[in-house]
Amino acid sequence: MQSQIYSYLSTSKGTKLVTIFGYATRGVPGVEVNGIGKMGKNIKEKIIYLTRSRNMKLPTKRFVINIELNDIDFEISNQDLKHIEFPLLLLFWYLAGFIPIKKLDDCISGGFVNTLGQVYQGPIPKELDLVIKRKVGPVRFKSIKHIGVDGIYSGGLFKIQINKLLEHIPNLEYKKDYIDKLSATPLNSSIA
Repeated sequence: MQSQIYSYLSTSKGTKLVTIFGYATRGVPGVEVNGIGKMGKNIKEKIIYLTRSRNMKLPTKRFVINIELNDIDFEISNQDLKHIEFPLLLLFWYLAGFIPIKKLDDCISGGFVNTLGQVYQGPIPKELDLVIKRKVGPVRFKSIKHIGVDGIYSGGLFKIQINKLLEHIPNLEYKKDYIDKLSATPLNSSIA
């Protein structure tokens, strides 16, 4: 089984679209996260911890997840990369058979998750629609779906609510990331 999901990074140099792809095969059981250096091991361990702490029995397979960063022409900070944690978790759970969705290939998501199972998503960048159209084309853009927290605007994209998609997985919370990292202004503030 193989699949992919898109993620977006809001960096100081603009919004970047990242493709995360992976596969599950029979072989020596394990999980690999490639493409983000030392941070890959940390994310891999968090994914395994979140899965096991929810008593989700993993199939005896080898899971390989890769982050395609070739389109990004500058150094990405760990702070920026943490916003692909949730899409990585979604892809892993999809490959393990825990998510009841036909395919992720036409989905996009962003955000991070902590070890308590709290999923944080910030607002969608205003230019995300344009970035996606440039990457996948205007025809395929119409089929892209945003997997997001309720109350987060999805731009021109169809929305799949996380709480509905993952309602069968225990002990998860979905929150809006309350700080816009580029301005350091709380999103729910009266000055925002």
